[in-house]
Amino acid sequence: MMMTKRFGRVRPFRTAPSPLPRGNLAMARLRAAHLVLPCVALTLLTTGCSLVWTGSLKSAQRTYGVDGTISALSATTHGGNIEIVPVEAGVPVKVTEKYKYDDAKPQTTHTVKDGRLTLDSEDCSSGHHCEVGYRVLLPRNASVDLHTSGGDVTVRGASGGITAETSGGDITIEDTKTRTAKVKTSGGDVEMSLGAVPDEVSGRTSGGNVTIRVPKGTYAVDAGTSGGSRKVSVTTDEGSAHKISARSSGGDVSVLSQQ
Repeated sequence: MMMTKRFGRVRPFRTAPSPLPRGNLAMARLRAAHLVLPCVALTLLTTGCSLVWTGSLKSAQRTYGVDGTISALSATTHGGNIEIVPVEAGVPVKVTEKYKYDDAKPQTTHTVKDGRLTLDSEDCSSGHHCEVGYRVLLPRNASVDLHTSGGDVTVRGASGGITAETSGGDITIEDTKTRTAKVKTSGGDVEMSLGAVPDEVSGRTSGGNVTIRVPKGTYAVDAGTSGGSRKVSVTTDEGSAHKISARSSGGDVSVLSQQ
């Protein structure tokens, strides 16, 4: 190694490294690309190139009957859809659970107490990568209390009270003769179509549209939006015993008479 003297001190003289042959240079660039590309791809899914599992989810389902007379349903799930399908009195209640998961199939619970059927998929709220959806064949006159963290909620043909909430999906209430309904979503649309004059109906969303259709009549209407259009075609009277509330933070709001 050559030595050079500067300001009275002896330091080694470092020679520049020899350039790589053309073939080796190409290989070095290829290796560098292999190191960079995974992070580039991951930026589509993550921040800071943190690895997130993106494999295919497994799926399964099971259907079971519920004994006894059911007059009310409570269902809570973390990510799946909830669908309520009406059946006539005397027809057995049936529940179909639809699973999506990465490792072990999530555990669910169902219990009956004092005529209330309770469905829960708490296992998917414990850090597991999974979701559970429910499809329930339920007597028309049963009341429902439904909650999902991100799925859609659909209720058809019910005449019992309806409470429904989702953190990000749509809520659809169709062909119902319920007297009371209270629904809320943090990001989806609310669609309600009632076949009988209700006592009190409320539909709210933080970002989507709210559309409520009711039979001809006179209603006390509270309808408003922070960012969309407002349309009310029913006859209104603040003193009416039939109350409708429709609110959106960013979408359109419509309260309409059934054709």
